Amino acid sequence: MKRARRFEIVYNPRSGGGRGRAIADRLARQMRSRGHEVTATGTDRAGQVWRTLRVDALDALVVIGGDGTLNEAINGLGDLRVPIAFFAAGTANVARRELRLPRGAAGFARLLDDARAVDVPVSVAGNRRWLLFAECGYHADGVVAANDAWAASERPRTLERLRKMGRIAWGALRAVCSSRATFRATVDGEPLEDLTNLLVYRNRYYGGALFLPGPVGIEDARFRVLATRTTSTFVRLSIVACALARVLGVVAPYFERRGALLQRHGRTVEISAPQRGSTACHVDAESHAPPPLSIRMLPAERMRLIVGPRFRTVLPG
Repeated sequence: MKRARRFEIVYNPRSGGGRGRAIADRLARQMRSRGHEVTATGTDRAGQVWRTLRVDALDALVVIGGDGTLNEAINGLGDLRVPIAFFAAGTANVARRELRLPRGAAGFARLLDDARAVDVPVSVAGNRRWLLFAECGYHADGVVAANDAWAASERPRTLERLRKMGRIAWGALRAVCSSRATFRATVDGEPLEDLTNLLVYRNRYYGGALFLPGPVGIEDARFRVLATRTTSTFVRLSIVACALARVLGVVAPYFERRGALLQRHGRTVEISAPQRGSTACHVDAESHAPPPLSIRMLPAERMRLIVGPRFRTVLPG
């Protein structure tokens, strides 16, 4: 007989096209039908809910929203020892794919009956924790442009929603193609000059559609670094196309020989202010202050994340 467990659901009301509360209610019903004790709370823009949440008596905290809501949770919680279960209701939902979590409420409730949690080292960018990636450069310019446009939208539904998403994507693409800023960074003390974009990551998926070079594992105590030096729009779009086709890991040596791409592993990345122009940064797809920026792995600090039954540890060699 399974043991009754205690859960707190924290949901983003704006997720799922404004259906965050309904999604939370549906999941809570499924969990209660399995004998668990469940309470639910909505997030607010000030993030006050994370600071007042009592998690010491919980078996797990369930976070409903997008990757940004999960990032809010790992930054807002004072105690990261409580296992965090992520129910994806956002746009890209990279963390769901990375952790191999179920999509539906019924499957997710079954998972929580006897869920497995893994210990994940904490990473920080500046003073902000991150789980998936941190990025500065021309691609980050596109992400921040999309974030700004999305925040200003009314989140319309159906056809008009698709049109607005198309306009946002076009604006982001223009930002990617027009940026000419260059900057300097170091990876574990190794200097990298004349960079146009730098992505620090510990996952395989980016934006839900791009597939990043591996091997890379979310449990590893080092992250991967993918940096570009090119100002060519054609080469930039070629790299994105290869990531879409899941062959960037195969063709990366070709771009490296041309001097357009660099790959590294590390625990510390220091990004200097741009040598010319200006550039944006984001952390887990949430807009961040521009560089200079320090990105560090903190192997001694851990968070606990619930994973799906098909999750497999992948550690870089």
